[in-house]
Amino acid sequence: MMRLEWFRTALGWRRLPLAVAALAVVLGAPALWTGLQVDDYLARVIMMRTPFAEEHYDGPLSMFDFVSGDPERTHALIDLGLLPWWTLENVRLRFFRPITVVTHWLDYQLWPDSAFLMHAHNLLWFALAMAAVAVLYRRLMAPAWLAGLAALLYTIDDAHSMAAGWVANRNGSLMVLFGALALLAHVRWRRAPDPDGGTRASTWPWAILAHGSLLLSVFSNEGGIAVCAYLFAYAIFLDRGTLRVRILTLAPYAVLIVLWRLAYNAMDYGTWGSRAYVDPVRSPLRFAAAVAERAPALFMGQWAFPPSDIQLMVPFAVQVGLAIAGTAVFVCITAALLPLLRRDRLARFWFTGMLLSLIPICAPFPMDRLLLFVGIGAMGLLAQFIAAVMQAGPEKPPRAIRTLCWGLIALHLILAPMLFPARIIGFALFGDTLKTCIDSVPIDEDVSNRTVVAINAPNPFFMYYIPLMRALEAKPIPMHMRNLGPANLLPGRVSMTREDERTIVVWSNLGFLWVLVRDSAYPLNVGEVVRLSGMSAEVRAIAPQGWPHKVAFTFDKPLEDPSLQWIRFKSGIFVPWTPPRVGESLELDP
Repeated sequence: MMRLEWFRTALGWRRLPLAVAALAVVLGAPALWTGLQVDDYLARVIMMRTPFAEEHYDGPLSMFDFVSGDPERTHALIDLGLLPWWTLENVRLRFFRPITVVTHWLDYQLWPDSAFLMHAHNLLWFALAMAAVAVLYRRLMAPAWLAGLAALLYTIDDAHSMAAGWVANRNGSLMVLFGALALLAHVRWRRAPDPDGGTRASTWPWAILAHGSLLLSVFSNEGGIAVCAYLFAYAIFLDRGTLRVRILTLAPYAVLIVLWRLAYNAMDYGTWGSRAYVDPVRSPLRFAAAVAERAPALFMGQWAFPPSDIQLMVPFAVQVGLAIAGTAVFVCITAALLPLLRRDRLARFWFTGMLLSLIPICAPFPMDRLLLFVGIGAMGLLAQFIAAVMQAGPEKPPRAIRTLCWGLIALHLILAPMLFPARIIGFALFGDTLKTCIDSVPIDEDVSNRTVVAINAPNPFFMYYIPLMRALEAKPIPMHMRNLGPANLLPGRVSMTREDERTIVVWSNLGFLWVLVRDSAYPLNVGEVVRLSGMSAEVRAIAPQGWPHKVAFTFDKPLEDPSLQWIRFKSGIFVPWTPPRVGESLELDP
């Protein structure tokens, strides 16, 4: 009992927000030595104003401008080999995040050659975000130790590890920091400042700060719109006055979001033509289907296991299973929370904010790093649930509820802080593997006049980053790159047959389905030919899922021509390769 009282006293400490900020830095500290990873290289290419960036990108603001939607520019990237040959030429993946870009620009003005300091800068924003959320909990929850428990649970949540450990994901920390400030300012605007509630003080400076912080949040990351989920929940469950007055307080936020979105569309930002990213405004029906498909996996990633990230890496049947499992987790958690939700307005506020904030993050494919706003409501609820179970009187909750409570404690208070640095290190190991592989590419010095052809790159990233990394090292970049394999995230069976002196036919049981750059709503048909410089790809057969799974690649010259440099992926690196003889077939390693 004394230990429990000590724990409560520590969680109720007045300076706990500073403590969780320090804890956030400790958990994220392994990132300081992980260097740059994956999308960090694209940011560096752009921020360092390399000749490659001058040719293909429009300055610092294009850091999150992955594919412009301009068919001519997209075709140029396909022709270079930066994008797969089956990319939809008017696909758009453009995000307007000027606040985030400014912080990266500062990195390259102050310490352009220090990944350590870039990560330190990253951890600063993450720590500030965790402190702001801790202050929000303290503002809304009582007693203080309960708010402290929610803040602790939120800070150590391993779903937040990428915001702390990946420089390119700094937008998540900024989004949450400004989102929490928007909620805090809104509460101050709608409440009297004295602890007893008093009469509501219409303090317009707080209202202006709330609206301004909302804008800063969405200008850091579009997911900042999830702030509106909690603003709505606050108006329904915690605000005072008539329902009409409470709803009217939301009107200025709605106007602000509408104006933001109109400007966003006018500047041609957003997504289109990608199965991985669905724009809720441009494709509302597809987005509704994405919510049904992705929300259960995200909910399960927040509350239970496994991480939602795996949905992109498993077959469709397993994705359906994850959706069913996620729905079951939702039903179980909701059933356990029902007594708390019935009697406690604050619990209903957290629950509603959590569920509504799930909706916008169903636009991209599921990833735990998207759960930053969902976690605010989830950890507030979990803290209340733990307190309710542990403080129950003589009438103890049913055994199933107590078992669930202890399971959640083990998962979120014991396992989560161990997984937090582990996920940072795991991501760094993937990035290091990628860099090692790309550094191994056996490219001749005269490659700027040649086409590099890979037969089995393990996934699209391995080809995408070859020119970026070579541009950073001022090395010659291939005139063109071609990847004949499907480059799927999932291993599968792939076979190859040389049909004639200029043609290789590739068959994959999974198909060419890198869904980031083409939606199945815009299929390639049998007989359709994609023409690139020096090569054409003809679709010979379509898999049941609608993706090409047999493709004939015909080169303008014989496969042995010196202008073609062949490579294959083997044992973690790229090695030279010789095409088979005419009529010969072979199986490629998965």
